[in-house]
Amino acid sequence: MVLGSPYMDKLGAERVLAHCMGRPWSADSDGETKENVLPPGWQKLDGLLAEGELKRVVIVRPALLSDGECRAGDPKKKQAGVQVGEEESGYTVSRRDTAHFIVEGALKNWDRWEGKGVCLVYH
Repeated sequence: MVLGSPYMDKLGAERVLAHCMGRPWSADSDGETKENVLPPGWQKLDGLLAEGELKRVVIVRPALLSDGECRAGDPKKKQAGVQVGEEESGYTVSRRDTAHFIVEGALKNWDRWEGKGVCLVYH
């Protein structure tokens, strides 16, 4: 797998987030993290929130980040804009479009996105 290391890091972050949110995690369906990403006993690391302590969350899962322009704020470019959903079906999205979604989408429509994992990708 070409993107193996970044994927493992992302999986490790998701695993920690699930723990802090109190969500169940199954290595079979959610994925297994490697010890070089999350060592044994990571749940007891100093400074880590207790299991279930994190209550109000939106998980933003951008595809591979690029330094491109923001398409979401430009009506002429919306046709080739950002796909927002719970399934990834592309490869990249810009950092600017990710920030745009957080400010204009998630924060302004918190009730719609709270507790969900949102994938951002160009279509």
